[in-house]
Amino acid sequence: MKMIEKSMKFIALMLYLILAVIPLYWIIITSLKDIKEVFVFPIKYLPQSISFESYRKLFVFTNFAIYFRNSLMVALTASFGALFITIFSGYAMSRYGLKFKRIILISLFFTQAIPRFLVLIPLYTMFAKAGMLDKLPTLMLLYINIMIPFSAIMAKSFFDRIPISLEEAAQVDGCNRLQALFKIVIPLTLPGLSA
Repeated sequence: MKMIEKSMKFIALMLYLILAVIPLYWIIITSLKDIKEVFVFPIKYLPQSISFESYRKLFVFTNFAIYFRNSLMVALTASFGALFITIFSGYAMSRYGLKFKRIILISLFFTQAIPRFLVLIPLYTMFAKAGMLDKLPTLMLLYINIMIPFSAIMAKSFFDRIPISLEEAAQVDGCNRLQALFKIVIPLTLPGLSA
């Protein structure tokens, strides 16, 4: 019985793997074909000759490098900016006896329920009045603000699982609260925070 169950799991996993790998394989193979070979019928699953012409056109005749750099800058800045803010906000909600902690958590939760398109016009108006349209920092700020509510709730739950006694032991050994956060708590929650 266990053998049949393992076989079924293996078959399901292999089918999923094939379905996941085929589109990736197709993209790579098509990118390495000559343009004439891409539209040939019947379809050829391997290129007759490998051609990097598509990549040359991509980098020479388009602004792909600039677009890629911009995307990378926005993604990294937004991710690390949101992580920095949510570490401190999640830690504060977890460890400090804030007066309105429950209200803050509920409001953070409900911001996730607001459809994104409802805030587009007010955000556009606000950024237009500030003269921040068509600028990368605007996009970075927008992404950071979108990520913060969910990330703060997640960070709080990660910090809740770390015993306070570890921080107290670090403070007995001479760490202040910030050092205990960076030397004890963050390394323990890093797998969760990095997700």
